Amino acid sequence: MNPQVGRDQRQKLIHRIRALMDKTEDNGCTEAEALTAAGMVDKLMQEYDLTFKDVNVDEEMAASSFGARSRRHTLYRGGFHESAQYLCSTVAGYFDCKAFMRKADTSVLIFGEKDDSQSAHQMLAMLALAMDQEWERYRKGEGRSEHGHTIAQLRKSFMLGMAVRLKERVLELKAARSHASRGTALVVVKGQVVTDRFAKYLRDSGIQLQSRRARSFSGSANAINAGKSAGGRVDLGGKKVGGTGQLSIGR
Repeated sequence: MNPQVGRDQRQKLIHRIRALMDKTEDNGCTEAEALTAAGMVDKLMQEYDLTFKDVNVDEEMAASSFGARSRRHTLYRGGFHESAQYLCSTVAGYFDCKAFMRKADTSVLIFGEKDDSQSAHQMLAMLALAMDQEWERYRKGEGRSEHGHTIAQLRKSFMLGMAVRLKERVLELKAARSHASRGTALVVVKGQVVTDRFAKYLRDSGIQLQSRRARSFSGSANAINAGKSAGGRVDLGGKKVGGTGQLSIGR
C-alpha cells in the first residue's frame, strides 16, 4: 500500500474498490458496465500499489467457499483414467483452479472456489466418458487393422493423441476467454486468490508436489493420429465457466 495514503483515505479507497468489484453481470450490470468497473479497479490498484491482501475483498466469503475437493477418476482395472493423467491440470486451470493427482487413493484433488472445482471435476468425468466412447469406436473399427501393437499399446497411443488435441482446445478456449475479459483486475485477483490459498493449503498439509518425468513411449502413430482426430470432434461448446451452467460434452 502506498505509504503516502492516509488511513481514512485508505479505507475509503478500499470501500470504493470493493463496490466496483461488485459491479458484475451476475449482480445486474451490463457487460460494458462490468468491464468499465473492472478497468477502474485495475487502475486504482496500480495507482495506489494495492494488492488483494490490502483490499481484502470478501475474505470471510472466500474462506468458506475456497477449498480442496477430491474425486476418483480411475480406470475399471485401477489406476488413473487418461483424462486425469493428461488433462487434470489443464481442465483445472480453465476453471481458475489448481490440481494434482494423489497416488495413495488414485484421486484427483482440485483446489479452488466451490462451483469452479465442482465444474472441473464434472468436465474431467465427461471427458473421460467421451474418450472411452471414442476409443471403443476406434478399437472396433479402424483399430482392428492395426498390427504389431498390443491392445494396451493401441489404447495408450489413442488416448495420448486424443488428450493432446483436447488439451490444445481447452487452452484455446481459456485464451479466448482471457482475451475477452481484457485481463481485467477481477480475473487477476481471482487467480491470485487461488494461487495464494493453494500454496497455503500445501504448506499446512505438508504436501510437496513433484513434477512428473516424461517417459519414452513407442506406440502406434496411426492410433495417435486417430486420437487427435477424435479429440477434435468432442463438443466443448455451450459451457458457462463457474459452475452455473451445465457442461455438454458429446456429439
